[in-house]
Amino acid sequence: MSQPNEPEAMAQSLYHAAVKELSAAHDPTLQHQVLKQLEEMIRAGDQGAAVITSAVPLTADETSALESKLRAKFARPLSFEYRVDPALLGGVVAKVGDKIIDGSLATKLNALQASLLDAR
Repeated sequence: MSQPNEPEAMAQSLYHAAVKELSAAHDPTLQHQVLKQLEEMIRAGDQGAAVITSAVPLTADETSALESKLRAKFARPLSFEYRVDPALLGGVVAKVGDKIIDGSLATKLNALQASLLDAR
């Protein structure tokens, strides 16, 4: 079981409290408006965050170049979170909001394998 101070446990607790309050209101219009506002808040928060996953830690020059390219591509300020996943084998996966740019070697190899198997 998760600890009470973990983000997932906290989010679930807040979610259940919100659902309970909305149910007690017995006002479908209010329920719809609150859910719509929450959805907009979540989307707005996700749009400014970029999660960058690479097979190995990136150098300062690499992170600087990548951040410049992503800010230009999305034309808005972004905050960056970096993760390392050796399973990518090489390259980078960037997730900004609901957009994913996958330049990982693992994905390219999987695509090559699929095309070779289809060619049989």
